[in-house]
Amino acid sequence: MNKTTSKNICDGISLHLVPTDKFKTNLLSLYINIPYSKETATISALLPMVLRRGTDKYPTLSMVAKHCEELYGATLYSGLRKKGDNAFLYFSLEFVSDEYINESILENAAEFLKEIVCSPRLENNAFTKSFVESEKNNLKDEIKGLINEKKEYADQRIREISFPDSPYGIPHFGYEEDVDDITEISLYDYYKKILSECKMDIFFSGTFEEKSAEDLINKVFSPVLSPRNIKSSKTVTAHTKSNNEVKKVTEKMDIVQSKLCMMFYTSTPANSNDYYAMTVFNCIYGGSPFSKLFNNVREKLSLAYYVSSRVDRQKGTILISSGIEGDKFKAAFDEIMLWLDKMKKGDFTDEEILSAKKYLETNLNSAKDSLRATEDYLLSGISEGEIPEEIDVLSEKIKNV
Repeated sequence: MNKTTSKNICDGISLHLVPTDKFKTNLLSLYINIPYSKETATISALLPMVLRRGTDKYPTLSMVAKHCEELYGATLYSGLRKKGDNAFLYFSLEFVSDEYINESILENAAEFLKEIVCSPRLENNAFTKSFVESEKNNLKDEIKGLINEKKEYADQRIREISFPDSPYGIPHFGYEEDVDDITEISLYDYYKKILSECKMDIFFSGTFEEKSAEDLINKVFSPVLSPRNIKSSKTVTAHTKSNNEVKKVTEKMDIVQSKLCMMFYTSTPANSNDYYAMTVFNCIYGGSPFSKLFNNVREKLSLAYYVSSRVDRQKGTILISSGIEGDKFKAAFDEIMLWLDKMKKGDFTDEEILSAKKYLETNLNSAKDSLRATEDYLLSGISEGEIPEEIDVLSEKIKNV
């Protein structure tokens, strides 16, 4: 994989070219960095669901799907992606590389993606009412369905509890009570606002000639995406409170397997050298199959069905997630905290450090095996307000811990 190049198409809109010859497909994506709050969360989740239903040129879902087939079986993705305090609406098209079909379809692919984002099907100067009502029902189902996925529900609840006044704590699909208030008119007004005001990033990944790809993408998107005078938002690192107060919340449910989640504020920014040490620390503590938590809390003492920890780079947090029997709460909690204390005192070996580095390097390299995973990694850097750091650079910094 060659080096990513980034440049401005115009003020507030950036193009990122990610050349690689590892794949038979290319990936073209547009990300809109939206203002995210409790008031905008639900309408933001609904918008990409409606946009992919139909456009001016392809007015039905079946016609959208048919055109994907005409582009040699291209795949359209859309949704909302959260990175720390930031939220992005994304629209992606994955399609076959030119060398496998002996023709170039980049321009057709770019025109189609532009059509999805910029030319929605309208009725009476608003979104199509039937599309909006149908997707509102689907959104309600997504929100209601979270309670049935207890691990995901518990992980989301601890973010809400830990960050009640931050975008980081807002549920991914918003709030069920807000869905009915959205109309085809209010959704269209919101769409026009973000399309004209929000920062955008366009990614193109795969096999291509860089200058011609840049010129073509510029030609397709520049006429419909105007400059915008904006400042990029940046995630606020979670800092330990001076009073060290621990917040504890219990929710009772009639379930077989209880969930124990713990959120730690590390006060570690993503751009600090301590971040790389924290990544290795977490891998040994609970972020790998050979971790202290896995080997002791789960395997040795059988206090958990599963237990792991993970770092949120943007927010500077470590989240511990575990499934336990309710009557083993205290024993599991105490053991998790015991190993945290042991880690703080240096109870780990050079061999464990080496194993952690190798494990993290393997995981980082696996991101190169997927266009979407590589793009997501680079988006993380953008969300931090930085020029995206290459995967190999991050891997080298971890080796140096």
